[in-house]
Amino acid sequence: MFEKLLVLWFKDIRPEYVDGFGLIVTKEINGIPGDGGDTPQREGMVAFAGYLERVSFFERRLVHVWSLIRKSKGKYCRHPDDNSWTSKTNVFSRDQSISLVIALGAWKKKKELKEFFYAHLKRFGFYWNTRRNGQYPTLAEHLAKAPAWQNWNYSWKIPDFALPHHWGIYIRAFRKPWLSPFLFFSDFFLFINAIIITIHGKLDPDFALDDNFIMMMLQAKQWYPTPWIYLATKIYSYRLQPGRHKRPRNPSWNSAQAALYWEFKGHYPPIGLLYHDILADSFEYRH
Repeated sequence: MFEKLLVLWFKDIRPEYVDGFGLIVTKEINGIPGDGGDTPQREGMVAFAGYLERVSFFERRLVHVWSLIRKSKGKYCRHPDDNSWTSKTNVFSRDQSISLVIALGAWKKKKELKEFFYAHLKRFGFYWNTRRNGQYPTLAEHLAKAPAWQNWNYSWKIPDFALPHHWGIYIRAFRKPWLSPFLFFSDFFLFINAIIITIHGKLDPDFALDDNFIMMMLQAKQWYPTPWIYLATKIYSYRLQPGRHKRPRNPSWNSAQAALYWEFKGHYPPIGLLYHDILADSFEYRH
């Protein structure tokens, strides 16, 4: 089944969602320009799905992705296109890092993972995004390259910061069971996330920002799960019931699956397709 999805991904939809670098990007639709602003996050999700389904092609692909987004030691970009803001190393965010670290750890890319971890540690837990998305260094360059609706604001910003559960990702990625006592503390934050996402989804049926939470939960269920992960799964299972999403395309889908389909639609690559069966197997809901 997954091999068939692989063929679909890289052959049937390649012209739309995979660019000349061989990287997953968004496509232009309804006047909204496509770019590689979320490429590391998307590639991390795809690589981790490949690991869970034991498709070795994704390991080779992950190495290729790393070679393109690594600008130099400790410096990373969202996408290597030098004509785009996505090639700047000062916009690499927490959202881009989470799934990338999980995928590197899953495929045991220790060299790459160590470099990324130590670069992050040297920043005292802050990520690299000291500038805002979609911004160019000068007003002239911005006017020439940015879409008309994107205002220029190249001022400094406080970068994203790693919370306890983000450090827990590294423990699991490095497969360090002797550090698992820390996970009992860090997984509490995943439990709180489960409550927040479930309540948010109840109040706003169109809420669809489950992707990185799903990645962290799947990783935690694979390596050193704590009682907090068990409880988080129980809480999140409420959201997993069918019909609790405003616009599911299929009434048998659970809300998390519908959220992935809803988030990754049209302008975005259909990653929800790859995670349909993975979610069913991991969170044990009925189709």
